[in-house]
Amino acid sequence: MAKLYQFTLFLAFALVIVFAASGQQVVRQPDGRVAGRWYSAGSQAGTYIVLVSDDESRTAGVEIASRLNRLGINALLADGAVVDSWTTLPLDSCIGQLRQLVEAVKKQTTGTVGIVGVARAATVALVAATVDFRIKNVIALEPGEFFPPAGVIAKRLQELRVPTLVLYQPRDKERIARLLEWMPERLLVLSGTLGKPGVTTLLGNDTQSGEAWLAITLFVGRNMER
Repeated sequence: MAKLYQFTLFLAFALVIVFAASGQQVVRQPDGRVAGRWYSAGSQAGTYIVLVSDDESRTAGVEIASRLNRLGINALLADGAVVDSWTTLPLDSCIGQLRQLVEAVKKQTTGTVGIVGVARAATVALVAATVDFRIKNVIALEPGEFFPPAGVIAKRLQELRVPTLVLYQPRDKERIARLLEWMPERLLVLSGTLGKPGVTTLLGNDTQSGEAWLAITLFVGRNMER
């Protein structure tokens, strides 16, 4: 009986692993390069492209994609090598690569496309949304003036006109306000709920993590079809 029980547990665990894996697939860009891993919620559901570099935290990327998927949203966890390359590329080259990821998503679903980005990738997502009208909303964690010359990002973001959620540490409130001072208030949600740099807060199990995820969940509910 004990052996049968152990075998049953093993089989159940194996089925869970197979089921989880079956919901993901590798998606490729139009030129054949890997775009990332696809978390499917359906061909008509909205999709978030999750931009988290391997240098920052691949674990956080998986966590964000998985949580969005549980909300009934498709998620494309972008290949970390693509996002990592943005540390040395000029802004417009980064935007060009992001637009290729959007193209890959549009081959998977007819739903709305949004972007989740962290730090430099958040800045790329915000500026990309001013030129690629397939991007319908952005969730940006700690964006900033990561690209030269000084002031170019704030200037380009004067054209940003999509719903945007910005999460930041309270100490950065004034910097974020200056960066997005031209953004219409009706489209902008500011949330100073990050207690730690980057994506660290989202991996926590405390009040700040809960508040950050609440802000994300409410924003997704208002701006993405399921």
